[in-house]
Amino acid sequence: MSELVKSAVMLAVWPVLIYASYRFCFWSLKSYLKKEQ
Repeated sequence: MSELVKSAVMLAVWPVLIYASYRFCFWSLKSYLKKEQ
C-alpha cells in the first residue's frame, strides 16, 4: 500500500516541480534580459 501511495505522490509532485522550475527559469531569463537593455 505504501508503495502505491509513494508512486501516486511522485506522479503528483513531478509536474509541479517541472512547472516551478520552468517558471523560475523564465522569470530569471526575463529579469536578465531586462537588466541587459
